[in-house]
Amino acid sequence: MKQDVLVEYVRLLVEKKIKEVQLTDGTVLEWGSDEHISVLEKQLAEIQHKKNQHPRGSASRADYRRVEARLRAELKSAKNASEKKRLQEKQDDKGS
Repeated sequence: MKQDVLVEYVRLLVEKKIKEVQLTDGTVLEWGSDEHISVLEKQLAEIQHKKNQHPRGSASRADYRRVEARLRAELKSAKNASEKKRLQEKQDDKGS
């Protein structure tokens, strides 16, 4: 019985842990928040613009392409976290 309570407590702690991200200006945002997603989308657009200023096959363009791929992965992760949070909130609302 005590072990079940402890296991449930740890599970709740892990599920409720909020992942945060710190921006270059020092602002701390919740991972997957609307503002975080907006910042990532702006950064991605800037990198794409900079990448397109370099000729294909150049080392600079390849560097920007790697940064672009990393930002896309972060954006996808943030959107998944946002969707998971919304679904969880809907479940919590239905359960109440």
